This record gives sequence, structure tokens and C-alpha cells, in this order.
Amino acid sequence: MNTFGFNGNGGLNTRVSNLEKSVLEFGLEWNQSTDTYTRLNNALGLSVDNSSSPHISDFSDYYPWKGIKRCNLNADGTVNAYYGQDGYADDGSNGNVMVEIPKFYYKTVYDTTTDNVWRWYVSTIPLNGYELHPAFKDAGQEKNHIYIGAYEAYNNVGTLESKSGVAPTVSQTISTFRTQAQANATGFCILDYTSLTAIQMLYLVEYGSLYSQNVLSEGITDNPATAAQNTGATTSLGNGSGEVVVNDTQAMSYRGIENFYGNVWKFIDGILVKDDGYYFGNSVDDYNDSGTGYLHIDTIPITTDGYGNNFENLTNFDFAFMVNETSGSSITYVTDYLYAHDTGEINIALFGGRWASGSNAGAFNLLLTYVASGADSHLGARLCFK
Repeated sequence: MNTFGFNGNGGLNTRVSNLEKSVLEFGLEWNQSTDTYTRLNNALGLSVDNSSSPHISDFSDYYPWKGIKRCNLNADGTVNAYYGQDGYADDGSNGNVMVEIPKFYYKTVYDTTTDNVWRWYVSTIPLNGYELHPAFKDAGQEKNHIYIGAYEAYNNVGTLESKSGVAPTVSQTISTFRTQAQANATGFCILDYTSLTAIQMLYLVEYGSLYSQNVLSEGITDNPATAAQNTGATTSLGNGSGEVVVNDTQAMSYRGIENFYGNVWKFIDGILVKDDGYYFGNSVDDYNDSGTGYLHIDTIPITTDGYGNNFENLTNFDFAFMVNETSGSSITYVTDYLYAHDTGEINIALFGGRWASGSNAGAFNLLLTYVASGADSHLGARLCFK
């Protein structure tokens, strides 16, 4: 059972100056033992109204959420136009349609003093105990922004694009998607693991629940069709979160990222799972299928499929939401399904579920059973730039 506990009063927005809004810290506590949530620090009193789309979120007044917006990105990484400006186009005619995410710092605390309690914190400045989220570090270089494809990726004659009005490309290997992303220019890749975890953390602190299909959207996860829906259903939502009904299913968006989960599984680059632990990369130019040059997180990965109920607590991996127990359900604890590592394999990662995944899908759903040579009609990708 997912419930909230609040330790403060509303109206925080009116009491904080514009200057202070840039230096606040926002937190969320999840008592895993009781499956309850408490907003912390400057998140006290803030809420999200999901009764209509786009959702009305108090967090939209504060960075980093305030700075998350759709844009047209040029091949050199410059922004041609932002959503709402003259020249902005969703059809790809003014550059890839991306979502700009400003850098932020984070802190993760796992406290087992009384119960199993997780606390996640987000700030725009490096407060005491905070670190720059690894999504904003590439090959040792700090990034002020990362850019995530607003739409699921489309292969246009060997170059991967993000635009509306097309069928997401499927039935390719992760290596092929990677090569097609890189064909844009240096810095382009497909959505990588550190960037995924950054989006997950921002979503979690904002919505205050791991149960994304309940508080954000079911997504395109219960569709009687036998293929993915075309991109562009959520163009009307712009930078907002919510859902749009299309073909008897719900196309969803998290702050401009359409079908963040659902519709097609998305390959996640820069992460591998082996029998001796997790491996993740720190340079988009060096992502590969073997883990060469990756940082090794030494542990024994879980090999039992099921709904997650807790996360790994590992050194140098505290930004991750990697399930380590699977005794939860579709409405309690993590609420999303883990397809666990296959012993003896080098497994790649897929995220989010597909059009027929049902309650298995969501913002923390992972498929860790595929190998790099795998390709299927429900496996796609998302463009990324760092």
C-alpha cells in the first residue's frame, strides 16, 4: 500500500524568492518496510495534481524541473528553438526533437537503523554530501545539460532521429542503434543508464511514488494492437506530464519525454550485467557490448524474476535503481517487474515495457535477459546527446 506522510504545510511556493529557488534541496523518503512515503526539505507541501493532462505540478516552479523542456537540437549540440518559440517543430524539420535536462546534484541515503529507509535528494548546487549526478559527467567532462529524445527513435537511412509522426524503429540490435545514433555527430548516443537513472530520480522526487502507472500514467501498455503506436501523440502536452488517449490506449509523457515507458522496450546503453556484478560506462564514445573500460560494481546480481520490492545498496552505484529483491507486487513496493540476469550470460538492459506489458511496465521496469545480438519487433531505442 503506497501512502504519503507530510511534515509541513502548503504554500511553500509563495514563501520562497526567485533567488532561493535556485539553491533549494528537494527530498523524498521511502520507508521500504512499511511502503510509505514522506516528502523532505523543500519538497514539503509540494504536490502534483494528476486529475487532468498536462498535470499541474508545484515542482514546475523550481529547478531542475523548471528547466526541463522540449527543444530542436542541432547536430553540433546547439539549440535551434525551444517548445513555444518561433521555428520550433515536432516533425524533425528544425533538428531532432529533444528534451533538455539541466544538471543537478544528488544524495542517496539508505538508513537501516529502525526500518529499511531510502532517502533521495536533488539540488542544483553541490550541497554538503551531494555529488554531481553521473549523467552529467562524460569521459570526465562536466555537462551543463543532457538531451533526451522526446520521441522514440526512428532510423532515417542510417541516422537515428527523434521526431513525431513516424513508427518507432524496431528489430535492430543495440549495436546497430548505437551506430545510427552516432551517425548524427559526436556526442549522440542512445539513452544510457546514467541518464535513465537521472530521469527516474527526478520523476520519483516529484511524484513521490514508485508506482508510476498509478500517479503518472498507465502508458501504452495494454494495447490490443500487435505493433507500436506512432510517435507524436503527446505533442499537445509540450513540456508537461500526463497522457493522451490514442487508439484506445494512453500515450504518456514525463516532462516532454513521450512514452518514457511503454509502447516499445527501449535499449539502454552503457550498462551490462554479468555473474560478478554490474558494469557501467562513463563515456558515450566508448560504449560497447563487452564492458571493456566500464566501471565494475562487484556483487552477485539477482537472478529471480518478479516484481521488485527493494534496491541494491552498493558503493559507487547509489544513483541506480537496480532491484535486488523480487517479492513485491504490481501495486506495492517498486510495483514494476524485473526480468532478471541469466546466469552465465553477458546481459544488456532494456527499459520500460512494451504495448502489451500491462502492469509489468513502468518507470522502474527492467529487462536484463537479452544479449547484445538480440533484436525483436518490440525492441526499440531513444536518442540521447551529451
